[in-house]
Formats: sequence, structure tokens, C-alpha cells
Amino acid sequence: MVNNKINKDFVLERLSIKKKLDPEYLAYGAAKHKYNLFPPIKEEKLKGLEKQFSVILPEDYRRFILEIGNGGAAPESYLQPIEEALGYDAPIGKIGKSGSTFIRPDEIMDNEYQASTGLLLLCDYGCAYADFLVVAGKEYGFVWTHLEWASQHVPVLKNPPHLKTNDLPRDKREEAEERWIKELLSAKDEEKMTFTDWYISWLNEDPYIDPIIKKT
Repeated sequence: MVNNKINKDFVLERLSIKKKLDPEYLAYGAAKHKYNLFPPIKEEKLKGLEKQFSVILPEDYRRFILEIGNGGAAPESYLQPIEEALGYDAPIGKIGKSGSTFIRPDEIMDNEYQASTGLLLLCDYGCAYADFLVVAGKEYGFVWTHLEWASQHVPVLKNPPHLKTNDLPRDKREEAEERWIKELLSAKDEEKMTFTDWYISWLNEDPYIDPIIKKT
């Protein structure tokens, strides 16, 4: 894995720029976090939570919530404070009991239902869309997202392939979607995003403000 260091000054500078570009907080989720981060968590408390939930947090994420902010401004929503993330309990993702690991969707037996465990919630976008950090399993340290329309998780990539189905006839769309998901799942580790990759990628983007919202 690369890019596991994140600079606090850079983070705060980029958040300040985002705030200047979106002073009315019109970008999705901005009205909630207002481009601010919550105070960092104390290490003693974090160690207690890790012990309580039997989890070893990826080092870059752990450093972020200890030194920069324990939740707040993040992609399209807000970064869950670690206390809330650990308490998240839903079939699409949760820490699970000690020993629970994340199993890739392409390694689950056909017709075998299994709640997704070994996942720490980063951002919940609603309607079963959410980003998670894998904290147990061979995908440890990478960010995976849950797609509601596909009912499964896929890795978040640095340069993801585009999914183009609008111009396809209805009977060809499902086939194109399946090929796209297979391409995502076949990505090499160096193409996947760590927490730091994921967060910096969002920091470097200008806030997206829907033209319809901006007009009103």
C-alpha cells in the first residue's frame, strides 16, 4: 500500500478552499459538516474501543482520527466518528464479532446469504449506498463501497472504469453492468484506494453543486 501518510495542514487548507468555493453549503452533505472536522479522539479512548470491539484499525485511518479529526467533512456526507462507526450494525456492513472477516462477493457461494462483516463504516449516503474500510480479511486497509442497485460491494479504485449503459438497449444493460463489476473486482491492490487515497481524492476535488440547486 502507498500514500499512507496524511498531512494535517494540507487537509485543513483544502477544507478551507472547499468552504470558500461553497460558502452556502450547497454541495451534497455540506450543510451537515460545513467543511469542518470533529476534534481528534484521545489515544487512551481509542485503545479502549479497539479492545472492546476486538479490531485493529489500519494505521493511516488510525493516525487520521488521532491527529486530524474524528469524523466530519468527507465525500458526499460526513465521516462517521469512530464511536458511531463501530456501533453501525446493518447487513451491508458491520464490524461483527471477534474473528469476523470481510469476504469478497466473488468468493461467496451462490445463493449463500451472508451479512457483510469486517467492515468499518466511513460514510453512509443513504438508500444502501455506503463506503467502508476493510478492517478484517485479505482486503484489509482498502476502501470498498456498497452499491444498492447491484446489492454487493466493490473496491474503490484510483482510476475506475466508466460504466456506460444509457445508450444500450435494456436487454444489454445488465450484461454491461456485470462486465463492469467484474472489472472492478479483478483490480490489483495497487489500483485500490486506502483510506488516505480515498480522503485526499475528495479533498482535491472542487465541491459539486447541482446546477438546479444553485439556480434556486
